[in-house]
Amino acid sequence: MTAKLVKKVLCTALVTVSLGIFTGCSSDKAADPGQSEKAAETTERKTEEEAEASGETVGEVHKIGVILYGRDDNMGAAIYSYLNHAAEVLKNVELVWDIGAFDVDAQISSTQNLIAAGCEGIICLPMSDDTVAQMSDICEQANVYFSLMFRDITDETIRNDVYQNPYFLGFVREDDAAVAKAMVKELADAGVTHMGVQVMASGNPLSVRNDGMYEGAEEYGITIDAEFPVTSSGDVNGNNTYIQNTLDSYPDVQAIYLTSASIGLGEGAANLLGSLSDPGSVKLASFDVFDGMSDAFDNEILVCAAGGVNPDALFSFMVLYNAVDGNRLSEDVTELYQNFLLVTSSEECKLFEKYVGNTEYQIYTDEQIKNLAVRFNPNVTLKDYEDLMDLYSLEWLQENEH
Repeated sequence: MTAKLVKKVLCTALVTVSLGIFTGCSSDKAADPGQSEKAAETTERKTEEEAEASGETVGEVHKIGVILYGRDDNMGAAIYSYLNHAAEVLKNVELVWDIGAFDVDAQISSTQNLIAAGCEGIICLPMSDDTVAQMSDICEQANVYFSLMFRDITDETIRNDVYQNPYFLGFVREDDAAVAKAMVKELADAGVTHMGVQVMASGNPLSVRNDGMYEGAEEYGITIDAEFPVTSSGDVNGNNTYIQNTLDSYPDVQAIYLTSASIGLGEGAANLLGSLSDPGSVKLASFDVFDGMSDAFDNEILVCAAGGVNPDALFSFMVLYNAVDGNRLSEDVTELYQNFLLVTSSEECKLFEKYVGNTEYQIYTDEQIKNLAVRFNPNVTLKDYEDLMDLYSLEWLQENEH
């Protein structure tokens, strides 16, 4: 399925884990890879006695483990909120959170600990394909289902092996290439004909953003004068040096295209372009959102930024929940794609803050969550998942405010 792109909003930081593995905005609190909170937190839920007293039937309670990099940033906090709320709605789920695993070894240790804690299924935002490969072996040996959020498998050999695992349910991620192309169109519509571009390293799961950007440049007639790499670990000065060198070497450049604005890179780039002798003469397009976006729009520096993907964790979780609850939705590996939201103005930022940047707001209602579960809706199919995901847009969020 190709995710539909709708102009959207967002101005609160999402997340990027360091080392270029995944993108979003940085957390104020850096997690210590050696201090993963091993199976330390579980969701509060009604006891079986309380549910029976209220006329609700819980039945067998399933343990599902969640491996997450952290919950101190907007994206992590949203995932933590969405999944905990879904568990409360479903009633027969106990979530076991493993928070803080930042590398392959830590995530494999998390997998083993969650299985030892009795989890029947695990959902993970993996650091790399190597994580998935090892998780697959461990889960298959333990007869434990697992699914991925925000990532698929890019290594062909690993993908072929993992897809043979009957306990691998699939993934939910975003159509990075499609939104990358849409971002280039926004630049073209703004009159840009020459740009310098930041590119992901080959082999990075997010390098498909390069593909969409190149395709868009060719289709919309923008010349790429210079390329520079994504700096690691939020090296704002290094990224700004690349940008400044591009502007010094290629005076025709009218825009900078960032395939990752995380960990301060977006703020740094916007500040640099705003400090030019003619602010606004060089535009900015950004994968990921960052602080100060509204001002960057008002100063006619920022043309667009892509993000708002937090809800895809819920759909990956629901696919896993159904399987653990004895109602696997498909014998094939599930591949679902969540829409990006593409913000193009400071006005849209305010709307995003209300719906997506607000971790206290549940995007999907209790009834919508129940309708994704066979236990409550025996007729639900993956097509229903796709249809609901395709509705995700600013207009839909406004119309369905609750």
